[in-house]
Amino acid sequence: MHSLVLGFAYVLTFALGALFFVVLQHLVKARWSVVVRRLAEGMTHSFKPLFLVGLIIGVTTLTGYTGLFRWNAPAEQVKAAMAPAVIALEKGEAKNASEATGINNPEEATEEVERQERIFATHEHGMHAKHAYLNAPFFFVRILLYFFIWIGIARYFWKRSTKQDEDGDVAHTNAMRKWSAPCMILFAFTTAFASYDILMSLEPSWFSTMFGVYYFAGCAISAFALLSLFGLLLRANGRLKHTISIEHYHDLGKYVFAFIVFWAYIAYSQ
Repeated sequence: MHSLVLGFAYVLTFALGALFFVVLQHLVKARWSVVVRRLAEGMTHSFKPLFLVGLIIGVTTLTGYTGLFRWNAPAEQVKAAMAPAVIALEKGEAKNASEATGINNPEEATEEVERQERIFATHEHGMHAKHAYLNAPFFFVRILLYFFIWIGIARYFWKRSTKQDEDGDVAHTNAMRKWSAPCMILFAFTTAFASYDILMSLEPSWFSTMFGVYYFAGCAISAFALLSLFGLLLRANGRLKHTISIEHYHDLGKYVFAFIVFWAYIAYSQ
């Protein structure tokens, strides 16, 4: 399950970064990117299979699987994993701290028992404070909500864009520009909270105000790099040779460079 979550979070960065690119181009009324925007629009179709993987994670959590998220496990199970020496002493399975910890030095053994007690106490305090947010039913609802928003935004821009290919009506462009700002706000919130739920909550007692931006930076780098590779691959196969120019690749390369610098800054801040 940990491998599934890691792969899921990784591949999701491509789809989210592509969605960011599409919405951004309409938000700033960009014209240079029209010929490469369709590649990004196509990349957002991966939200649908990713949704199935998200359902697997959500359903297994909802049905009581405790091997992934510690906040979904009973306190006794978590304590057994985080403070085994404390459990051994409480149950009378060990006569003293040295026997419980396997440390011969009594003082060091006592310090280890106290350390385990502090770790578990911190975890319990955090779980009590975060229970309204970190619980299986609400987690499952949030997974559904994220994908409902992402797929909805991606589908809207895709349908408008392809419809404009047929009728050439400028009203489609005006509509997409109009909705790009609220869609960008929704994208920002859902991407940040999805990163908290999928990755950050694996260590529920850890705090970070930068993690959502950190994950977003990775989304942007991944998507811009993949867009460049897709363009080059299509060009190598005889497609888009007279559509995507060298200037477009230069612009995509500048995006990659800019967001690598941004990612490095956010990583340092993190």
